Amino acid sequence: MLFFPLFLKLADTNQEILQYGRSFEVEKILSDERCQTLKLFTSVFGVGPKTAEKWYRRGFRSFSGVLSEPSIQLNRMQQSGFLHYGDISRAVSKAEAQAVGNIIDEAVHVITPNAILALTGGFRRYKACLLLSELILQMK
Repeated sequence: MLFFPLFLKLADTNQEILQYGRSFEVEKILSDERCQTLKLFTSVFGVGPKTAEKWYRRGFRSFSGVLSEPSIQLNRMQQSGFLHYGDISRAVSKAEAQAVGNIIDEAVHVITPNAILALTGGFRRYKACLLLSELILQMK
C-alpha cells in the first residue's frame, strides 16, 4: 500500500505525456535555476555533482563566476575541462571517432600487438553524432 500513491502519480504523469506530449512537472524541474546550473557545471570535464553543488551553494551561476573567484582552486582535470570546454562539449561524428580510434589503435599496437580496440556506445546503436565516444581496449 505504500507504493500506491507513487503509482497514481506515475499514471497521472503518463496520462499527461500521452495527452500533451510532455510532462509539465518534468519541464518545471528542468527549467529550475538549480537544475540548469548543476547541469552547466557538471558539463565541465572534472566537475562532478558534489563540486557543482558546492559552487551552486556558494552562489555561483556561471563559468565566469567560478573562474574569477580567487578562492576556488581547480584541480588539473577541471583546468583542462575549462580550457578545452569548446572542443570537449562539441558533438563528435562517427567518422571523427573512428579516426581518433585508428590513431589510438596504431599506438596501442606498437606496445601490444594483440590488443583489440572497439568503438562502442551510441555509435554501435547507429547514432550519427555523439557528445561522448567510447572505446574499449582488450588486451590478449
